[in-house]
Amino acid sequence: MISCCTLWIIFSQCSETKLWVFPEGARYNKGCLQAFKKGAFYLAIDAQIPILPVVFSQYYFLDNETKTFEPGKVVITTLPPIPTKGMTRNDLEALSEMAREQMIDVFNESSKDLVMQKKIAV
Repeated sequence: MISCCTLWIIFSQCSETKLWVFPEGARYNKGCLQAFKKGAFYLAIDAQIPILPVVFSQYYFLDNETKTFEPGKVVITTLPPIPTKGMTRNDLEALSEMAREQMIDVFNESSKDLVMQKKIAV
């Protein structure tokens, strides 16, 4: 496991470094966003790097039982960066909740059409 200090050094010296994190701890397709884990927010605050929320709509092209793909669609939306400059760990809960609320709004909106298409196809 890499320490926060090591990651901070990597991010501070490599402006092109990107880290992809699922704040729920894993990918879910249950029709709603799960509670967020705090690790990504600790890292962003400690490294003073912005969070770039990326929201995947609900999808229906993966059969979870058979682990097979079928034709389908997913809507991917990138939200504006959330700056963390000047934030401390005292801001962690507020930062996490703000990001989650923004992402829930977009998730619900982007999933509406796909849910309707699925209902029509069934």
